[in-house]
Amino acid sequence: DSVRADASLLESMVRHHVILDATLSAYKQWAKQDSGFRYIYEITWRMAAQAYKAGVEVCAGTDDDQEAFVQSELHLLVHDAGFSAFDALVAGTRNGADALGLADRVGTIAVGKDADLVVLDKDPLEDIDNLSAVFLVVKRGRVFTPPAAGAQ
Repeated sequence: DSVRADASLLESMVRHHVILDATLSAYKQWAKQDSGFRYIYEITWRMAAQAYKAGVEVCAGTDDDQEAFVQSELHLLVHDAGFSAFDALVAGTRNGADALGLADRVGTIAVGKDADLVVLDKDPLEDIDNLSAVFLVVKRGRVFTPPAAGAQ
């Protein structure tokens, strides 16, 4: 493994509660479009994996597709960077809210927080790709159901 994060940097990030915004899916998408980004993606997922193993708080972030970026980002955190499904879900919820300074309002389920939930038909802890099995979404207390399969 030729890509190594500086151990003292990772320790400092843990000590000072610095959150790493991994941004894996953007780099992965760019690597598909331009072979020059392949090495950058390799560095990115390896650094995210090392930060995770060192105990750095990681959030699921991206600059890419806003429709499916969370699912893609969490998939890559699990399959490329070695996160557990649980820790990837935390990266996409609590840690993301914390990174944005919104943890008092969103990111976890608690009395007084915005009622923002995604209810799934399948368990994402068994397979992170089960995030696509959306039964319903609750956004600020309003319930939204996805259109029936094949409906337009």
